[in-house]
Amino acid sequence: MLNALSSETRIEILKFIKARGQATTPEIIDAFGFDKSKASRELNTLRSAGLIHETKGEGPTKVYRFNAPRLEMLKGLLDETIS
Repeated sequence: MLNALSSETRIEILKFIKARGQATTPEIIDAFGFDKSKASRELNTLRSAGLIHETKGEGPTKVYRFNAPRLEMLKGLLDETIS
């Protein structure tokens, strides 16, 4: 999970999704100027870390939602470790 958060790009994607409540792949591509393969790579890293949920949208479009409980778990773990 920490690896997924080691990229400023992925952090910005998380902020974007959180602010909107959800975002589709085309919305993320448009907002960040990525090509489809870069968007897919960054989103897969976030999804694999459990930081976002992926659901099927219309057609081939995927919809992503922020996974707040997962980030809260990490925050709690870091607080315990550092304290």
